[in-house]
Amino acid sequence: MHTRNLLEDPRASLVVEMPGWTGLANARVTIFGEVVPLPPDLQDAAGDLFAAKHGAAAGANGGRRGG
Repeated sequence: MHTRNLLEDPRASLVVEMPGWTGLANARVTIFGEVVPLPPDLQDAAGDLFAAKHGAAAGANGGRRGG
């Protein structure tokens, strides 16, 4: 669903919060921008980095989609 929405409109925001903080005084930042596809020559390296960071959550294909 996220991919479909981004293909329709690539504008997005990402909120990053400091763990353990609560309420309106949270240490946080909101990043705004456009999401674009990663160039094909960087996709394998990005999948490897994702797998290294997230382990089992990366799935059997190292976080990469498709064939």
